[in-house]
Amino acid sequence: MTLSEFFSPTNTWAENRYSVAGETDVSGIAGEIDQCGITYNSPEKLELRLANSFDQLSFKAGQADQSESSKQTLVVRAVGNGNQIDIQRIPFNKIQEFTLDVSDVNALELEFLLDEDVTDCNRLGKTTAVVWDIELQ
Repeated sequence: MTLSEFFSPTNTWAENRYSVAGETDVSGIAGEIDQCGITYNSPEKLELRLANSFDQLSFKAGQADQSESSKQTLVVRAVGNGNQIDIQRIPFNKIQEFTLDVSDVNALELEFLLDEDVTDCNRLGKTTAVVWDIELQ
């Protein structure tokens, strides 16, 4: 999937080639993430409108090797029709694969934020979240 297939993406997101956890030339969608936790902040989001027409979404996510900070932990949260489907914490130099059940889901949001449990999260700097190999079935 490409960025244009997401519902009204903000200008935070861009398509390019990235290096993630030693994998080079990864063709994906990336955005700078600088919000720690979701208590008081609105996380960066990518949204898909699925029209209840798919059963599964799979993708990979990680932090770009060129991220400002290598000490952050990226949190990726999947929310379908307002309900959490999955949440994963991804440290620098790791790749997380997702396989989500999206049957009966119309609006799917992928939320990206920094793990507020990391000591000095607000002072460690931004990270660049990368999402790739996005497939709907």
